[in-house]
Amino acid sequence: MKAQKIIAARSIGMKNTLDFSVLCAYLKVNYPAAFFKNCLILARTFQNSEERIMQICKELPHFGVEIKPPDLVKSSDDFTFEGNTIRYGIKSIKSVSEKTLEKLHQFNSDCSNKFSHFEAAKEAGINIG
Repeated sequence: MKAQKIIAARSIGMKNTLDFSVLCAYLKVNYPAAFFKNCLILARTFQNSEERIMQICKELPHFGVEIKPPDLVKSSDDFTFEGNTIRYGIKSIKSVSEKTLEKLHQFNSDCSNKFSHFEAAKEAGINIG
């Protein structure tokens, strides 16, 4: 990605925080979805992660970025972006354990209707109601 190339090129000669803040401002304005996706992933590592994630989500509309809720079929483990849309990651849901994530990976997402979604979830050992 172009944004990652810019970061890699700039990080070699980066000598002070002013350069870094200019780079962050550039990425935030020109590549907002990629920038905020990485901010959300980083925010998840802090102790007060929910509060930090909510702060970031409040800022998204100002940059034309939409955040979508987690989806059993479309979401991956972490936050992902496509265009100007960020999809919430499954790992960021408070009560999802590693065991549940393993079951989600086994989940058959090629279902044609709601009933087959529930059947596939049952086969994977996921209790969704």
